[in-house]
Amino acid sequence: MTNLRKAGIVFTLLTFAGSGAASAFAQASPAGIGAPPAAAPDATSTKEESSVTDHTISVGGKSISYHATAGTIQLKNAAGEATALMYYTAYTKSDVKEMSQRPIAFLYNGGPGSSSVWLHMGAFGPRRVVTKDGDYTPPAPYQIADNANTLLDRTDMVFIDMPGAGFSRILGKDKEKAFWGMDQDAHAFERFIRRFLSKYDRWNSPKYLF
Repeated sequence: MTNLRKAGIVFTLLTFAGSGAASAFAQASPAGIGAPPAAAPDATSTKEESSVTDHTISVGGKSISYHATAGTIQLKNAAGEATALMYYTAYTKSDVKEMSQRPIAFLYNGGPGSSSVWLHMGAFGPRRVVTKDGDYTPPAPYQIADNANTLLDRTDMVFIDMPGAGFSRILGKDKEKAFWGMDQDAHAFERFIRRFLSKYDRWNSPKYLF
């Protein structure tokens, strides 16, 4: 993994169609972005919610202060009805003066069927589950440690759970068929990303998909 980071992770550049899409989702930007709550989101809620905490990690001998945000983004259909709450964990460097110059990467496994926990806690998040490299890892309980291979020194990160996986929930009458398909899956992530960029005022940041 260290060699992979030194070589530079190859991202696929994410492009969006004009500023009109941004204004369609425009909202006031909250003060910061931050960490997983102690409990799973309320299973009965259809509202967007978030929890923010502040942390520090050492990467490459340099200290990085960051916000950790655990939250949900609401998706709606053409009639304005809530169809899903997509869960995310976002890590953003906290001492950045000009956020438009700070890259932001959206990381997810996609689906149907898989949450972002493998990329989040197994690869690129600032904290990771300790496993044996190339050998059998004994069963739980597991240890959590700072991740020297995190991408946080190069980019902010947003880990996304697809609808129906992880802490993301499908709402409304169409249920799974509204999301569980190749086009539906891609469209859900596209809508999430547009909504996130507007909510946190990050349309001017360089954007990447992982």
